Amino acid sequence: MNNILQDTYIIESILVSGILYSIYLIGLRNSSTLVFNRILLLVISFLGFLVPFLNFSLPQNSTIPTSSILLEGVTIILSGNQTLMFDILNWKTIYFVITVIFLVHFIFQIIHIFRLGQNSEGDTFKIISGKYPHFSFFNRIFINTELIQSKNEMDMIIEHEKVHVKQMHSIDILLFEILKIFLWFNPFIWLIKNLAVENHEYLADKGMLKTTTINIYDYFNELLQSTLFNYNISIVNNFNNSLLKKRIKMITKQNFKRIERFIPLLIIPIFLLVGVFFACTDNILANEASKEQIEGNGEVQEEESIPVTQLKDEQKINYKGNFIEGSKEKYGEVVYVNADILPKFNGESHQKFITYIQDNLVYPEEAKKQNIQGKVYIQFIVSSKGEIIDAKIARGINKILDEEALKIIKSSPKWTPAMLENGENIAVQFTCPVSFVLN
Repeated sequence: MNNILQDTYIIESILVSGILYSIYLIGLRNSSTLVFNRILLLVISFLGFLVPFLNFSLPQNSTIPTSSILLEGVTIILSGNQTLMFDILNWKTIYFVITVIFLVHFIFQIIHIFRLGQNSEGDTFKIISGKYPHFSFFNRIFINTELIQSKNEMDMIIEHEKVHVKQMHSIDILLFEILKIFLWFNPFIWLIKNLAVENHEYLADKGMLKTTTINIYDYFNELLQSTLFNYNISIVNNFNNSLLKKRIKMITKQNFKRIERFIPLLIIPIFLLVGVFFACTDNILANEASKEQIEGNGEVQEEESIPVTQLKDEQKINYKGNFIEGSKEKYGEVVYVNADILPKFNGESHQKFITYIQDNLVYPEEAKKQNIQGKVYIQFIVSSKGEIIDAKIARGINKILDEEALKIIKSSPKWTPAMLENGENIAVQFTCPVSFVLN
């Protein structure tokens, strides 16, 4: 799951919103499915916020390829890197400051509207003056009488705003404004909010003309007059709007073309596919990395997946003839997956090798800069001579971390080899998980 301050979250949020925004523009913006469009625009915005957080699991093999002895995991935690911490802190500070600015602006507008209501005459219909246009906010309608020339014009404006109130368009506007506070870096959230406002006007126009006897040409004239006054408050439904041609075109448009009835049936599956694709992206990349198995002659060789045997310090297991098929031909000796006496590292338990890795492995600088972390599985063989041979990536996450983990395994000093009960030295295969963690 991505953190909202990570580059991956920002990129995925913008991509998801941008793709869905484009689909809406192409397929639905000029359609008569106004109620469906209203719901869909809200869905698009929230998908842009939520999808990067989602992380659907894909079916995958839970075992490490080729049976071996599994060492206890090594964890390399990044700490004390002042440059990286400064970069993270700096970005967090910028995000926090800008978010607070938008939040304060939002609160200021709410307070401003309530004060405007308190200082205005009337109850449900508030009489205002000055620079403000006509607008509605939840169940209150604000009318600027200085802009009204006749009672007929007043009636049209009130009926229009009543539709906004009845259909609760203010809820949509507030939700978009809240999303803008936290996703201010996503330009498509702003564009989608503009589309929602546009759609609200279409709904209000249609609703008013459907429930009243107002002459449509008189209404067109009123729309023309309203465009001459252009001071807007972003969190309300302004009667004034610069969408004159589009609104008139939508008003005169026939309710539904036959093909428009099927658009929702096409759009919903597409939206679901986009959401699932981005939610699964991280796992797809992880699965691709996990396929970096045993390399031979430049090709990936698939071996039977057998669960590894996990051993504790100084644990002895009975020899049961378990070995890797074809190992004698490949390595010149049989490689076993268990032994009566396990190999020792520097004269101590094989788990001492974990301490050696922790003391010598350094978190790669490039991985720090790219914010890369995760777990790498390394397979290696301790030969009958105590040497590390055929160290390789059993499951990787990123080339930078894979190579760093592999390098430290290959640099290991000699071991005391494993033995059978009869004292014969044998080769055994280990799997060592190495976790890189950004703290």
